[in-house]
Amino acid sequence: MKWIVNNIFSKLILCSFAIILQFGWLVFMVERATELSSIFNYILHILALLLALHIINKDTKLYFKLSWVFFILCLPIAGCPCYYVFGRSELTRGKRKRLSEIMAQIAPHRQEDPRVKEQLRRENTDAWLQSEYITSNAGYPLYKEEDTTYFASGEDMFPSMLEDLRAAKEYIFMEYFILAPGEMLDSIVEILKQKSAEGVHVRLVYDDVGSIRTLPNHYYKQLQEAGIHCALFNPFRPVLSI
Repeated sequence: MKWIVNNIFSKLILCSFAIILQFGWLVFMVERATELSSIFNYILHILALLLALHIINKDTKLYFKLSWVFFILCLPIAGCPCYYVFGRSELTRGKRKRLSEIMAQIAPHRQEDPRVKEQLRRENTDAWLQSEYITSNAGYPLYKEEDTTYFASGEDMFPSMLEDLRAAKEYIFMEYFILAPGEMLDSIVEILKQKSAEGVHVRLVYDDVGSIRTLPNHYYKQLQEAGIHCALFNPFRPVLSI
């Protein structure tokens, strides 16, 4: 019974219900305005047509364009709000500006060694071409790293990972998509608490949406109270937003 109650009132269920209510209210208001005003109805259809032309001119996959154009032109009352909430995959202007500022800040720390590039070109032309593509399109330079250990599975890697965490003297930076309480996470958190108390700079980032079904609400605050500098990436908020 407790499991059922916890799942019904979980963060995911409550937030999803809030989003559905907001979207339903938005569609209802547009529909009511259309019924009460013929002018608004004409304006809505003109906006739907302009939006469809905008989508057609976008540099995206054809099936993506056709699906949204068909939906918007057939059902403009629901199609326009749906596209605003779910269809705009590009970053907002503010996000693009912030990302550009961050890239400019870290650019001086990503200098490429021409000798490494030349060595790779002589030893493996295919790998060199791939690295050139990555550097020119994503801005990531080529590095030579000779201290890597390969592990066939996470279980094999874990003891070595804990050993390296215990040996940290200056900083520990960790980033994850999904975190879940258990033997692995609990062991890591205990070490992070200890290293933070020793003066090591500990930083942890995890995806809030990715961990919505695995972590309790405000888990990051528990880590912060334990001395671990923790932040959420992609925080889940029950508000209609792109």
